[in-house]
Amino acid sequence: MGARGYSAHEPGEHDYGMIAPTAAMSSYPYAPKESLKMMKYLYKNHGKELWGEFGFYDSFNLQKYYIAHSFLGIDVGPIAPMIENSRSSFCCDTFMKAPEIQNILKLTEK
Repeated sequence: MGARGYSAHEPGEHDYGMIAPTAAMSSYPYAPKESLKMMKYLYKNHGKELWGEFGFYDSFNLQKYYIAHSFLGIDVGPIAPMIENSRSSFCCDTFMKAPEIQNILKLTEK
């Protein structure tokens, strides 16, 4: 979510300077040190502005003094499972045991 409404924010053509804390937090399994560093920095230095009832707000641009005071399930939903998956592989292991996934894996072996 941004000042222009809900849209993709990415380097290049769609870079509006928005930061989505959920991206850093959901990236924890892939870059744990960097992800944790980002979370701590935001909380320590901007927690009063960026932290709400359910955690970090959806997105912000401090240079333009814009904060989306919202929480979108599609954005915050992956955070806990990704952190837990990094800790224990529980989510991935459970997913891979599903019969539907096993069937797909068998198809791709051929």
